Amino acid sequence: MSAAAALTESDFARFRQCPRRHWLHRQRGDAETPPPVDALVTDVLSRAWPGAVRIPLDAPFDDRLAATAQALGAAAPRPILDGCFRTDEGIEVRVDLLVPLEKGTTGRWRVVGIRHASSFGEHEIDLVALAARAVRGAGVHVAGVDVARIDTDFIYPGFGWYGGLFAPIEVSGSVEERPLGQWLADLRTLPDGPEPATPPGAHCQRPLPCPYATHCAPPPEGEAAEADRLRLDLLGRDLAAELRAEGRGSLADVPPTRLPNDRLRRMQQAIVDHRVIVEPGAARELARYPGRRRWLRFETIGFAVPIWSGTRPYQVLPYQWACDVERMDGSGVEHLGFLADRSGDPRRAFAESLLTALGQTGPVFAYNAGFERNRIVELAALFDDLAPALNAVAGRIVDLFHLLRAHAYHPAMDGSWSARSVFGAFAPDVEADRFDAADGATPLEAFALSLRDKLDPAEVQRLRAALDDYGRRQTLALRRLTEALGGESSGH
Repeated sequence: MSAAAALTESDFARFRQCPRRHWLHRQRGDAETPPPVDALVTDVLSRAWPGAVRIPLDAPFDDRLAATAQALGAAAPRPILDGCFRTDEGIEVRVDLLVPLEKGTTGRWRVVGIRHASSFGEHEIDLVALAARAVRGAGVHVAGVDVARIDTDFIYPGFGWYGGLFAPIEVSGSVEERPLGQWLADLRTLPDGPEPATPPGAHCQRPLPCPYATHCAPPPEGEAAEADRLRLDLLGRDLAAELRAEGRGSLADVPPTRLPNDRLRRMQQAIVDHRVIVEPGAARELARYPGRRRWLRFETIGFAVPIWSGTRPYQVLPYQWACDVERMDGSGVEHLGFLADRSGDPRRAFAESLLTALGQTGPVFAYNAGFERNRIVELAALFDDLAPALNAVAGRIVDLFHLLRAHAYHPAMDGSWSARSVFGAFAPDVEADRFDAADGATPLEAFALSLRDKLDPAEVQRLRAALDDYGRRQTLALRRLTEALGGESSGH
C-alpha cells in the first residue's frame, strides 16, 4: 500500500479494533479488500428513508464531497445517504445518513450511523463519533447523533416497504466522551513507527475477524504443537484452572481418577494415546432404532432485511433440507433434498416435501438434533393441517450428538463437539464443510444471492448446484459418523 494513500473511516475502524491491525494494513495492505457494495442493502436504505439523496459511492472522493455540499445546501433539504466529508486531520469519512430536522430548524441535522444488526456496541459509537466530528468540521450544525439498528419487531408487509425497519437510538452523550483528537493523532502517526506489540485476544474476532490472525499467533510447531495437543483447556476452562493450581501442566499429567466423569476420562485417554475410542455401548444404543434409517440436515437463514411478507428480521427460516434414505431393498441409500427458490416464502413447500421424504416410520438421525426438531415444531405451529405429521416426525429424531458424547471420542475433534469438528474427525475425506462457490461465499451468502431477481440464470443454477452438493456431503458425513458409532466399516 502506498504510504501516501488517504486515511479513511475504514482505517479508523481497523485502528479502534486493534492498533496492530491498522499498522499491518498500512504496511502491507495485502490481506484486506473492501467488501462489495450490496445492491439489496442499498435499495432497502433508500426505501427506509424515501426521498433521500444518495451520494454515489463509485465517484471520486472530491466529487462526492461536492455532491454532499450541494445536498446540504438545498432549499428543501432531504435525508442524505453516504454523504462524504474530510476532517481537519485529512481523514476521508463516509457518513451513513444525515437527516434534516423539521421545518423551522433550517440547517440543523442529525448524524445517523446505520447498523445492519439488531444491536450495537462501542465500535459503532466510535464510528458515528468520527462521522459527527467530520460533519461539524464542515460547518454543519449537528443537532444530535444516533445509531439506527434493525428493529426485530418490524414485520415486513411486502411490496418493498421498509419504513420502520431501522430504529434510531440517540448516542450523543457517549459520542461527546470519545477522545477523538488523541485517536486521530495516533491513527496518523502509528504506521510510521514500529509494529505494535498488541497481543492476540477477543478483539481479534470482534467486530470482524482479523485477516492477520496467523501473523500475530502462528500455528504451533514441534514441541509447542505437542503441548497444544495435550493442553488442559480441552477439559474446560474452570477444571483446567484447578488442575494448573495443583501443578499439572498437561493432560498426560492428570490421573484419570481426578476427572469427574467418563466423558472426560474417555477424551483424555483418546488424546494421550493418539487413538479413536468408540465404546460398545454406542452400537447397542443404535440397535434400539430399527427400521429404514434416514439422515437429515437442515439449513436455515435469518435475513437482517426480511424478503418474505409476514416475516421479521433475523427470524430463523428453513430453506434447505438434505436427507439420505435407506432403500426398501437394502441396496444402499437414496439422496433426497429440497432447496427454496425465488417463488416466495418456502416454508409450506419445505414442510410438505420433508414429510414425503421421511415417511411415517423408522429413525431419523441428526446431529445436535434440537436444531432440526425445533424447526419442525415451528412448522407444525404454523400449519395446523400438517401439525400431527410434523410432530410425529419430531418424535422420531435421534440425536447422534448425545450418543457420541456418551460413548466415543476422536482426537481430531480437538475438544470441540460441533458438527464441523466431528464430521472433520470421523469423515475427513468427505470434506463436509467445503462449499464450492466463487469468491469464498458461504452457503448462506450463496442462497441469498441466488434469490436476486436480476442474477444471471446460469449463475443461479451454479449456486443451487453448489448448495445441493453441500447438502449431499453433510448427509454423507452423518452416515459415516453413524457407521463409526455402530462399529461398521466405512462406506459411501
